[in-house]
Amino acid sequence: MRGDRPTATQILEELADKVVAQIERGASVSFQDAFDEMTGYHRFLLGLNAVEQGEQGPFNYAMLAGGEWGPPHEAWIQEYYRLFDRAADKIAENGQFFERLTVTPLRLLPRADEPALPATMVEAILDLGAMATPALEAWRTRRVTVENAMDEAARPRLALAGTDTKAFAGAMMRVVGNWESLLQLGPPVIAWRKAREGDAESVARWARYGDDWAYVRRHLENTALSLTRAVWNEDEIGASLWRDALVRWDRLLEYKLDGRAELRWSRILSPEVLRSSWQDALDGVGPLLFDRMPSPTPEELFRSLLRGAHRDIVLLTASLLVFWTINDKQSSDIGARTASALLRGEVNDRASAFTAPDRQLSFRALFLDCLRLHLVGERFADNGAYGGRLDRLVAQMDRMTERRVVPGRVYTPSTLDEREDLVGAQVAILASLAPAAGDGGVARDVAEIAANPALLPGDDRGLRRILRLLELYRRMLEVPPPRLSEAIDALAGEEGSVENKLERLRTILEAVEQAIGTARTQRLRAAPINKTRIDQIGREIESVVLASPTDVGPFIDVAVQSAICVEPSPPRRAEVGGLAKAHFVDPPMEDPISNLEEMLAQATANISLLEVLADFARRPRQPVPLNPAVSQPAFWREIADFAARVGPAPVLLISRSGEEQALRVWRSMGVERPDGLQIGPINGRAPEGWLAIATVNGVEVFSSDLPAGEALLFSRRLLETLIFTRGADQDGFVVATFEVTDDDRGVFRTEVRPRLKWADRPIYAFRVPSPASEASLQED
Repeated sequence: MRGDRPTATQILEELADKVVAQIERGASVSFQDAFDEMTGYHRFLLGLNAVEQGEQGPFNYAMLAGGEWGPPHEAWIQEYYRLFDRAADKIAENGQFFERLTVTPLRLLPRADEPALPATMVEAILDLGAMATPALEAWRTRRVTVENAMDEAARPRLALAGTDTKAFAGAMMRVVGNWESLLQLGPPVIAWRKAREGDAESVARWARYGDDWAYVRRHLENTALSLTRAVWNEDEIGASLWRDALVRWDRLLEYKLDGRAELRWSRILSPEVLRSSWQDALDGVGPLLFDRMPSPTPEELFRSLLRGAHRDIVLLTASLLVFWTINDKQSSDIGARTASALLRGEVNDRASAFTAPDRQLSFRALFLDCLRLHLVGERFADNGAYGGRLDRLVAQMDRMTERRVVPGRVYTPSTLDEREDLVGAQVAILASLAPAAGDGGVARDVAEIAANPALLPGDDRGLRRILRLLELYRRMLEVPPPRLSEAIDALAGEEGSVENKLERLRTILEAVEQAIGTARTQRLRAAPINKTRIDQIGREIESVVLASPTDVGPFIDVAVQSAICVEPSPPRRAEVGGLAKAHFVDPPMEDPISNLEEMLAQATANISLLEVLADFARRPRQPVPLNPAVSQPAFWREIADFAARVGPAPVLLISRSGEEQALRVWRSMGVERPDGLQIGPINGRAPEGWLAIATVNGVEVFSSDLPAGEALLFSRRLLETLIFTRGADQDGFVVATFEVTDDDRGVFRTEVRPRLKWADRPIYAFRVPSPASEASLQED
């Protein structure tokens, strides 16, 4: 039967069992045969499920969850975890098993003549190469001992035995070497040179780099992740080797691509440009070039993007390691030491062809790099956006530090979520390099950018993000973390007055904020009002006020119409003052007000309401004197005929006097109602300025500021139509304008021309005894 047939996952699991058996036997040749069989079958499955979808890119059915709990390809990847764990246990006897497993990604990735895989699957396969680090660290953790010299303070140092140290160092060196080879020899990177040698068009080469970006990015991210794993495990050997790999990562691709593009503002270039077509990318990068420089080739631009991404990851990783130090997450200073060496580009193998010379740290360069790190992508962005990837990498790297928890209990996570969580560490890094005098040219550079914010992603929104970051830095200076001094000394390589360094940084931040503020103020005052934006708001308000049917004050179900007239009604205007001019320039220089259109539409609707109330007050009323007071049952018997004449939905408006209290008593529980009166609550909301009292014999009763002893009886459907008019030469039924009243604030005005159509129904004005006069009559 079909149900008896093994699934692909089960077959792959059996093949993995064979590999494990050969590792346990220590049989190198049989291991290689079993491993070849397993990876060959895995490649077969990937190719069998691959589908080309044209413009939508490659697709693979192994990504779909079916009869199993999750996508099959995730289950296939899991089989390799136990292989790494078993091979790690054998590194002291035979390190070949572990070394051969580290090249698994190269065995699974498709060749040029095979169907491509989706980016998510490529990343999952590339993660197999990074599995080696946690497996080795787990092996090391099981074998370390606490070691202290006789004359040392009681501070633990984790150490391996001699033979274990040699085996571990050899295995880690092979892991790092194979990982670096995975970048240089990966199918995507190999294809770059073939594309250039084949004279592929720039458009095709640029598209190729965009497709391969996921591979390169994942390799860079996993390099940083492996470094943080080694540092967290207090592994000096692994930290040193992975730091080398991260420092040299940028150089490994230099010979694969041409030189970098000559960009005046290289730090503003974001990998998001890879989502654009080649022509759009050239147009976007144009303002970032030096004057009179030729347009870059796809290779030059992609090389610049890789260099920027490398700087981002180096700074992000160093910031995380410093964060661990200043927040006392580690007992040693390995985090701060590694971060300092990482930022300086220190490497161990100075004879390597890929070794970059140690760079002299520049406060200006590092400050601008910090700004870039928070500008290159939106926070928590989705769909694989660059900013979202950086935030997720921070969370992933710090997740290993999550405290131990008791199963079943609910805990607040103690780990990081995004780049902004690292501002304290960046304050330590910047303070350690703050110049003794001046600002190293930072304020000048930032002022130049602030004068031309179109360079930034999001235009002025980018400047506002910089200001927010500077504010976060200043807050961190006000309440420094506990071990900030330690981290600053470790980063600076010397002991000194931390207070002086923090004060110098505070002064520089104030100078940069002032430079940005001055540039923004000058631009705001010179910027014209964006009439297109004002007109758009006017149209949005118009769509709200022309909605029908509606309630206008005390009147319900009023039809709203619009009409072009030879003689439109007189204009009525509403004003909302104190609004920042920054909202109404192009581009906007303030974050949008969430309810701006709603607020302005309400102000415009209030114009119509005032016009309705004023016209209602001018309408003729029929006076009717009555002897009984409103609080007497006789009153309701006498007005019954009048209530029928006013039409549907009759309403009685009385003054706020003692009478309304008497009517409220009628509604109270346990109180005897007068005979012949049907009394109940009012359904719906009372008009603004009115107080709902009760419904008596079908007449809704409200109180307002009428004089004592007066009452009005009319229909709530007295107003039939509210018509908004305009002339043939006018653009809309709502005219919106914004007038600047001082340098940075103004008044938003809306103008409408309402016309009212009333039903031919009477309004009765009753004159009844007031509570005071009624009481005096009773006394007489």
